[in-house]
Amino acid sequence: MYPKEYVIMSILKQLALIPDPRKDINIKHHLLDVIFLFFAAVLSGASGWKSIQDFGEAQLDWLKKYGSYHGGSPRRHCIAKIINALDTNLLIQSLFLWINERRQRAGKTLLAIDGKTLRRTWSEEICTALHVVSAYDVDAGITLYQKAANNKGKEGELARQSIDALALDNAIVTLDSLDLFGNSDLSNFHVINCCNQIKS
Repeated sequence: MYPKEYVIMSILKQLALIPDPRKDINIKHHLLDVIFLFFAAVLSGASGWKSIQDFGEAQLDWLKKYGSYHGGSPRRHCIAKIINALDTNLLIQSLFLWINERRQRAGKTLLAIDGKTLRRTWSEEICTALHVVSAYDVDAGITLYQKAANNKGKEGELARQSIDALALDNAIVTLDSLDLFGNSDLSNFHVINCCNQIKS
């Protein structure tokens, strides 16, 4: 288990690669400060721009351990404007790079991939319900990837995308059904079909 400070500094290193979409004039807050505040607040339970602002004001001393925050904690409208202007793909890519770096340093990881049908997400037929595939890092205790589809037949494609995105070479992958992958090549993984495991 890595120290908390190391984990935070490693994610800051990846987030620093995201280009600032703002012009050079009238910049009050560093981009990295805003992004780190955003993620720290959301991971702590913040569910809106106002609650993210409240988190920043309450935890400003802690935030300053990892950023400058010369202008104090940004206001909610400033946070929303900056986050919404970011390239979402670059943001996700930075997070995946951080996740993969941690996994590779830790060695072989145990990943659980599972598909779920969400209740009450269809109007007429259950086949139109929302289906979500999640990739869960058992050792770290975090969900690394989650994506939804409106067709259960697409679960295999989503599961395949999660493995491709997370660079899971030499990983132990558990599945609730090998049918998720059809004819996909899983030769690089140690796969456990949970349907065939004996429950104690």
